[in-house]
Amino acid sequence: MSVTAARPPLRLRSVFISDVHLGFRGARAEYLLDFLASIEARQIFVIGDLIDFWALKRAVYWPAAHQEVLRTLLTLARTGTRVTYVPGNHDELCRVLCGSRYGPVEVRRDCVFEAADGRRLLVLHGDEFDDAVKFGGLLKRVGAFAYDAIIRVNHGLHRVR
Repeated sequence: MSVTAARPPLRLRSVFISDVHLGFRGARAEYLLDFLASIEARQIFVIGDLIDFWALKRAVYWPAAHQEVLRTLLTLARTGTRVTYVPGNHDELCRVLCGSRYGPVEVRRDCVFEAADGRRLLVLHGDEFDDAVKFGGLLKRVGAFAYDAIIRVNHGLHRVR
């Protein structure tokens, strides 16, 4: 049982989640599940790299917690939370769904968020501005390798600390 389950949920207007990287061994799906269990949100924006297809191409890794994240997001969407998904570069295969709905989830290339104070903010994944990632095959692979290595080093240092 998580620590957050005993507390009343934190009521939020909007939540932004990005770069979860389900399918990658370094993903921390359990932390996200604890967070989602601790909140009630009117809307959730999932902004890129929910599923890491780049990592899944190298080796299939899909523990139960990764599946539970998807199930939880779909359940929230079915029970009244507005869920908007904006694919990123690691889940770019999902961009074919942009402009449609995947069940109760709206899939968009980008969207405009209106804050409580009336400000309007453009919501999109950062790879939209990175031509090297969008168009450079070799650079894309080198970047993915470097990213994976940095994440592994970070987790190793975290364990030692």
